[in-house]
Amino acid sequence: MKRILLFLLLTVPISAYGVKTKYFITPKPHLTEVNGQSMPDIGKTINSYADSLISIMWSFRGDNIRFIMSNLTDERITIEWNNIAYINEYGVSERIIHEEVRFIDRSGPMPDTSVPPGAHYSDMIIPADNIYWQNGAQGVVWFPARWDVLRLFPLYYTDNISTRDSWTRDYLGKAVKIYFPVRVGDRECIYTFCFEIDEIECEQRNPDMTYHATKTQGFPPDTSKRAIRRARRAAD
Repeated sequence: MKRILLFLLLTVPISAYGVKTKYFITPKPHLTEVNGQSMPDIGKTINSYADSLISIMWSFRGDNIRFIMSNLTDERITIEWNNIAYINEYGVSERIIHEEVRFIDRSGPMPDTSVPPGAHYSDMIIPADNIYWQNGAQGVVWFPARWDVLRLFPLYYTDNISTRDSWTRDYLGKAVKIYFPVRVGDRECIYTFCFEIDEIECEQRNPDMTYHATKTQGFPPDTSKRAIRRARRAAD
């Protein structure tokens, strides 16, 4: 009998108030400028750019930025990895590594990559300072020692709608850049790709839904379970 009473005492608060609504905030950068020139809307949508020398498409993926580049010339294009830089949302320039570099060698020189005429090349870049060594842990929570990589943007989590909106306002309008020099034959060509964070994605839990905010349109009204219950009571 005592066990039954204890069970009821423990479960009443959960059934009475339910699980809190949670919000996971993710910034979404889009390509807005290349070498100071504004991009057309189609380029912003798919993060792509093309001129007479190259075509390139970028994709932000948590802790790295992937790209696919095509050589549109009849000359060899050389990617100068040691001169490429990632400029974060605070304006800080960071050294990068790419897919063929071991994490332990992240501070060393990197050989250039040549892309033959008419060929495609796929790779990714990671800010070198985002790579770190975890010693591992033992006990209740256990994981082995390993290399790990920080996300490009923090994955914000909160159960407070005001905090959700504050984080969104702080990030909207910020920008990151990729300084991307290449050699076409014997000529050096420098590209600076600017990605503005003009969209914020919110993954909501309890009830589950996904929605977006932009500089011109905020999140929908309060969609937490508590707000939905209030609205239903008002309608009744």
